[in-house]
Amino acid sequence: MAVTRRVRFKAETSSTSEESALSGRQECLRPHPQVLSQRGADAIILLSLANGRYYTVEGVAAREWELFDGTRTKHEVGVEISREYGVPLDQVEADLTELIDDLDSEELLAPRG
Repeated sequence: MAVTRRVRFKAETSSTSEESALSGRQECLRPHPQVLSQRGADAIILLSLANGRYYTVEGVAAREWELFDGTRTKHEVGVEISREYGVPLDQVEADLTELIDDLDSEELLAPRG
């Protein structure tokens, strides 16, 4: 049986001032080759073939996942989300850093660097 984990966009920014080494890099973001994704009505379901777990990405995080297509950096994704949702870029980038850290911790993003 697979474990369902939710990776959610958080509307409030974290009080942490440190940015992880991985999420601070400016390489283009893309899903790990061992991750399959399927768009649902309100979310994207991710399946890690490496660990057999399912993940749910909802709301703005689902849109960010769609933008992790290998052609955009973290900053470029942030600019697009800021434009689409009318949220200040600094808030988007803080929330995006948290999402990238969560995705990295589960090895859902391709290694960068």
